[in-house]
Amino acid sequence: MKKRISYSALSAFAKSPNHLLSYWERKTEPTTAMMFGSLLHKLLLEPDTFNLKFAVFEGTRRGKVWDSFKADNSTKRIVTNKEFDNAELIINKATENKLFADLLMRTNETEKLVEWSCNGVPYRGYVDMVGDGFIADIKTCVDGGDKFARDLKYNDYPMQGAMYLESFENYNY
Repeated sequence: MKKRISYSALSAFAKSPNHLLSYWERKTEPTTAMMFGSLLHKLLLEPDTFNLKFAVFEGTRRGKVWDSFKADNSTKRIVTNKEFDNAELIINKATENKLFADLLMRTNETEKLVEWSCNGVPYRGYVDMVGDGFIADIKTCVDGGDKFARDLKYNDYPMQGAMYLESFENYNY
């Protein structure tokens, strides 16, 4: 039995109780979008540890070279040059934004584990960026217009934001 609730657990439960059980039992496969988001997060927020978790393969995923590379990097997530370059492009574009660049520079902690209780129910989560007077969570999307608004609602990001704000209400910074 799980002792804490998270945004991801609540999101899975919103689909069905079976989705929640699969999530808790780690039986759900991450989507391509989720894997790309992990790559982007690592490059942006924890670049010093990128090579511990990821390996970039320069070639076609077949043949002896691929088999050897895959075996040598069995504990890492393997990404293509294209995926790596796309993540770098997004990071470069994002850091051209003055507000985001300022928040990034003012960030004191990344991927911060937060645990709190609300109405006697224990919760936990990981906040992407924590700085003096702010918290931020990075989201990737295909489109910044109507599709983004749809994604906000579909993924219930306002709930996640409210949960993280609740966690920081009693936290001393």
